[in-house]
This record gives sequence, structure tokens and C-alpha cells, in this order.
Amino acid sequence: CSISFFYFVSGVELSFKTLSPDGLLLCAFSPGNQEEFLAIQLKNGRPYFLFDPQGSAVAVSVQDDGGRGYNDGQWHSIIATRRGAVGTIVVNNQYRGDARLVQQGFSGCLRDVSFKVTDGPSEEWKSLDWAKATKKVAVYESWEGCPIQTVDGAHFLGHGYLEMGKDVFNGGKDFDISMDFRTDQLNALLLFTYNTQTEDYMLVELEAGLLSFILASEGHVTELSMWVGLSYCNGDWKQISLAKRGLLISAAVNDWAEETRGVGEPVRLKVDSPLYLGGVPMELIHPALESKSHKHVPRSVPPPTTVQSLNGFSAKVSWVPPTGDIRGLIDRYELKAYNRDQPEVPPIKATYLANGNFTGVLPSLTPSTRYVITVSACSPVGCTESLHNDNGDDNDFGLSFTTPEEVGCTNSSQVTVLTSQLPPGPLHAPTLTLIDSRTILVEWSRPSQVNGALEFYSIFLSHDGAVPVLAYNSSKLFEDHTLRNLTPGTAYTITLAACTGGGCTLSPPSMAQTEESTPENVPAPLVIPLSPHALNVSWTPPGTPNGIITSYGLWLDGLLILNSSSFQRFFVVEGLSPWSRHLLRLQACTAQGCGKGPMVEMRTLEMAPEGPILLELTNQSSRSLRARWTAPPRPNGNLSYTLYYKSKDGDGVLDGSSAAGSWLSVSDLQPYTNYSFWIRGCNTKGCVESLPLNVTTPPTAPDGLSPPRQAHATSTSLNVSWSGPAHSNAPGPLLYNLQMRTSPQRPVLRLVENATDTFSYHVESLSPYTLYGFRVVVSHTHGQTAGPWAILRTAEDSKYIDSYI
Repeated sequence: CSISFFYFVSGVELSFKTLSPDGLLLCAFSPGNQEEFLAIQLKNGRPYFLFDPQGSAVAVSVQDDGGRGYNDGQWHSIIATRRGAVGTIVVNNQYRGDARLVQQGFSGCLRDVSFKVTDGPSEEWKSLDWAKATKKVAVYESWEGCPIQTVDGAHFLGHGYLEMGKDVFNGGKDFDISMDFRTDQLNALLLFTYNTQTEDYMLVELEAGLLSFILASEGHVTELSMWVGLSYCNGDWKQISLAKRGLLISAAVNDWAEETRGVGEPVRLKVDSPLYLGGVPMELIHPALESKSHKHVPRSVPPPTTVQSLNGFSAKVSWVPPTGDIRGLIDRYELKAYNRDQPEVPPIKATYLANGNFTGVLPSLTPSTRYVITVSACSPVGCTESLHNDNGDDNDFGLSFTTPEEVGCTNSSQVTVLTSQLPPGPLHAPTLTLIDSRTILVEWSRPSQVNGALEFYSIFLSHDGAVPVLAYNSSKLFEDHTLRNLTPGTAYTITLAACTGGGCTLSPPSMAQTEESTPENVPAPLVIPLSPHALNVSWTPPGTPNGIITSYGLWLDGLLILNSSSFQRFFVVEGLSPWSRHLLRLQACTAQGCGKGPMVEMRTLEMAPEGPILLELTNQSSRSLRARWTAPPRPNGNLSYTLYYKSKDGDGVLDGSSAAGSWLSVSDLQPYTNYSFWIRGCNTKGCVESLPLNVTTPPTAPDGLSPPRQAHATSTSLNVSWSGPAHSNAPGPLLYNLQMRTSPQRPVLRLVENATDTFSYHVESLSPYTLYGFRVVVSHTHGQTAGPWAILRTAEDSKYIDSYI
């Protein structure tokens, strides 16, 4: 933005907000051949005040601030003054400091710019009037405000471009490029880079649903045109991926993907220009951009419709937008005045953004001079100018126009001239009416001086000192609007803007505070167990207080145990039982009521269990029993139980888990055996045991009986012996029976019956070399057990053969 002023400047005051580390915020040069200048810039995130009081440039930066960066997206103020060759810079009214100029435009927001024009005891500062700008390039009007938050990346509002360094991308035989983009435009230039010495280039653009990916390298051009639908211009984020692998190039946009193969041998793309994203500079000329399919400029533009002289130095020009096949987005119009008597003189230019206004003023004309006036419609990649004739004759296609003389008098016929629009006159502060805790009715009056055609009203809303945001914008010219969904208990500042084609005027601010309401988004308390008897409870303020918090309450198991109006936000709950479960809930109150947060469940810490455990046993069979036990009166924690038992044959352990009061089966016991059982319950802090309980399992038949053995054999007799069972499993004497059979199909012969102390028997009259089966049956009053069969053979005799099968 360029502004002319004609007074001595010895100081500058301004505020800025940016995320860029480098940028020229302000620069002013003395006229003529003098070398004086002053500038305020950011370099590597640090502010500098530069000035040259003729002869030696001085650069002043900030000291004693720890070397911090100021490109943090927050507002910062700068006061820079100089007296002779001594300069001072003050940032944020606290950091002071007692070069080479940055050649990079500032990306951010500026406000409250003032110039110190008089030194001495009575300093005089003049505020910068943005309305007096003589030139504006890619800047927004002051009434549009500064974005509160932005998404990381590059933003193009229909015009402009991002230029990356030459070292970012140099091409190659194989490469991959991916990025996210979103747009509401049907046609958009995404990427462009080229070689300044050869014809190599890369061009990526979207046009009417087609993605064009063009690579030109070493005389070969490979083009991939892929249909990606029309949904990419819906304003949502899309991902685009580009790749080159030798002769193969591919592209993908979300779910759309396609590839194509070039001809010949694989070649390397070689580029050495900057990498352009979103557009290219207006002055950039390249055949790839001038081709019919990629030059997104209007094909023809009609000449201006009217030209009216305002005075000898300026003229008002009106035009109409181009019609027909318009390729690309028109983002601005350029007016040019060609001197017909001196064609070699460069034309006088004026640029206007394409915002729906088709009237502009051409300044800096020379009185009593003949001009040809043209209008150019421009897109981000170029302009198309209405026709004009450079031969100087009267057959111009543009609109001829002669400025009036600067001096002298003459009478003309009466002409009615319409002056250009200006911003409206002063506005009264809007009237605010509170409807409820979330609604404000805003009413206002029409400006007393409209100064043109009133186009729309805007309402800006702010609170807590934040930058105003646009809350309402309408061209229906109503004089009231209801703001809804506000936050209760909040002080709002509301400003009205009335706008014509000549600009906008802001009203004085009005303030109103919404009524308080009950708090919302009350957080859950943070509960930390301190001991087996105490919990520490802390909390943070509600996310939406809806007013001034007057008290906090704490609920424990449905009872309000704290109701405090102090600002202390912690409380210790004492007198609790070990390992006791509790439900806690925070309550926050304003003058209008209380809101509660979610409940939190927490237990106190454990301590060693106390009290006896009672064990109960009952037999299920001679080899199993069941056990159950009671929990101790004061478990003081999460108990796990273990059942222990021992007998003459050894010890056993069984996991009882945490099931107190339930039956637990114990198996694989020995019949008619004395056992001692006890149960142990433990938590993380200690254990408690029951008294041992003795039990004898019921008797049953003997077990562990071995087969009989052959002690001696002849061809006609066998001497058979046996031993007692491993376990008798009952009291009293054991009775032994010896049985024999000649084959499994023959009946059993009883050789010995109910013997008590006999463990061998001699069997005679047997056949030579014959197999016989023998077994022992042992019994007592609680049952009997038959042992396994043993197959024994008599000795050989040549007179017989084996007859046993």
C-alpha cells in the first residue's frame, strides 16, 4: 500500500501481527536525490528500525528480550523514533534497543500507524489515513479486519501466487510431489516451474473438472489430462499426488488416479526457476502460459463505456465486464490512458479489484492532453486489453478523451456530471437490547450522509479485548439484526459498518453484557487418593462459566460436603474407610444458579485386612471335598484368597481367587486320610489367615494292587506269590483271594479264599509249557478290588505242545 505525505517524519508508531519471519512493514524515502529513508522490518522474527540521516545508515534492534521472535501470530506494538543519527525502538512498551533492507513484502496485519512530525516538548503525531493510499497491491480494506486464526499454508483469494526458492525443486528423472488444497474455483493454476535456459517446464492446473499435468524435458512433452469431477471446488480439503518414474507420469486426486507414459528414452526434468504455487507473476511470460489451453484470461474486452473529466488532472471511467467465453477468474481491472500526441510515453495506469464495481478514476493526467482510454480484464496469469490504435490517427478502437486546460477560462455547454461515491457520513452507535442471556437485538439508523448508493451493512463483534470479527453482513439494508448463540455473562463490544461503492464507515462502538446463566461444561474433578482414609480433590473453572463464578460445591456419594465462595480450587476429604468406593461431583455456581459436572468414581488406598476368616469344609466323596469361607469383617482392600492343605503324603495349594462365600471343589485327595486345611486372604498391604480345620476323607475299597508274580515253575506246577495293596483306604484286616483261568473264555477257578496272612500258593496238575492267568482280589468291610491278570507259563516238556491260545 503506497501513501504520499509531505511532512518531516522523526518517529513511527504501529502495531503488527504476523507468522512470517521476514517482512518489510513500512518504508519511506525522501524525494529527489536525497538519500534519507526510514524503515521498520522483521528479519528472522526480530524487529529492526533502519534510517539514513544522509551519509551513514543506522540499524537499531531490540535488546534485553532474550532474543525472542515476534512472528508468533500475536499483536505487538512498535514505537521507533530518531533524533539525528540516534535511533530508539520500543516493542510492547518494555523491550528497548539503542543494515540491509529486507526485500520481502510483509505478510500479516498492520494497525494504529502514526508518524511523529514534530520534536520537542510538545510532540505531534499524525495518524495514517488509509483512505489516502495512492496505490494498493494485494491488501485488504481496514474495515475487513484481521483474521483471528488461519490454517497453515498459502492462501489465495482469487489472485496472487506463492514463490518458493529455486533450491526447493530442481526436477529429476524420478520425483514425487504431494500437497493438500481447497478451492471454490472451477479453474486454478496449482504448480508451475521452468528452465530459464531451455524449454523444460512443469505445469499443473485444474480446468473445468480436468487435471492437467504437463512435463516438457529435452524436447519431449508428456501430458496427463485426467477427469477428477467437479467436486474439488466445494471448498473442502483435497489431496493431490504427482509422480514421475522414468517415462511414466501419474497423478491422483483423492480417489481419482491415472497415469500415462511418454515416448523415447527416460529423460530428466531440469528446472532452475522458482517454484510457483497458486499463480504466477503478472510479468512472467512463458510459452506454456500463453498457450490456448492454459492462458486463463478473457478473450476480448469491450472498451470503456463512458469517460468523464473530473478536473484537468483526473477522469472518471466506466466500463462493463467482458462477456462470452471467459476462461479463468477475473480478479482486477486496469485502466490505461495513452497519450495520443506522444505515443512513446508509457500509459498512465490505475488498478481496481474485481469486486462488482465498474467505475474508477484515472489520476495523474496532464491538462489539455488527448488520451486514448482502455480497460484490461486480468486473471492471476495475465490481462486482456480492450482494442486501441497506436498509429495516432482518429480511427482508435479505444475511447478518445481530451483533458481540459489547466489555466484560462472558456464557456462550455452545460454538462451534468455524476461524482464518484465516497464512504457514508458519520454513523450513530447502534442501540443494543438484551433479549435473553444469549441474544442481543442490534438496531441502528441510516447514515445522515450516504455519499453514494448504500450497498450493505456489517456488524462486528468482539469481547475481552479480542480483535472484532464479522458477525453479520447483508445487502438487504435492514436496520436491525438479532445476534444469537452468544455466551451468557459476557461483555460484548458491537460496531456497525455502512458501506457504499466508495468504502465503509464504522460507527462508534456500543457495549452490552449478556445476562448471566448457570455454568456449562463444568469439568470432572481430579481425585487422587492420599491414604486409606483421605482423598485429595482439585478442579479447574468451567469451560463456559456464563458469568462470574460465586461458589464451588463438592458432592460426595450424593451429599454436598463443600460449598465455598473462596477462590481455592482443592479440598481434602478425610475420615473415609480403607478401600472404600466413592462418587464425587463438582458444582459451580453463578448468581443465576449452579451447574454440575460428570461424576468421578474413586477408592481410598488399601491397608492390611483385619478380623478372622471362617473356613467351612464338607466331603463330596472319598477323594474330594468342598470348601467355602467368609470374608474378614474389614478386608481394607481387594482381597485374593489361597486355600492351603497338608497330609502325611504332602502339601497342596489351590487358588481361591476373590470368591468369598462360594463353594470351591478340592479333588485328587486320598481316601481315609487326615488333612489340615486353612485359607489365607491378601491385598497389597498384608494378609489374614483362618484357623486350621482338620478333616478325614471317607474310606473306600483298596487301591494300588499289583498283579501276582511267578516264584517257581515246573512242567506241571507253578508257585504264585503276591503283595498287599498300596493303600488299604479303610481300617480293619484285608482278605485275599487267588483266582486262575486257563483262557479268557473259560470259567475262573478260586484257588485261595479270604486269606489274611497268606501271600503265596503252589498250583499243581498243570499242563507243561502252558499259559495260565492269575489275579488277586483284596477286600475289606468297605469294598473289594480285583487286581490285573498276570499270565504265567509252566516249564517245557517234550511230550506236550502249547495248548493255550
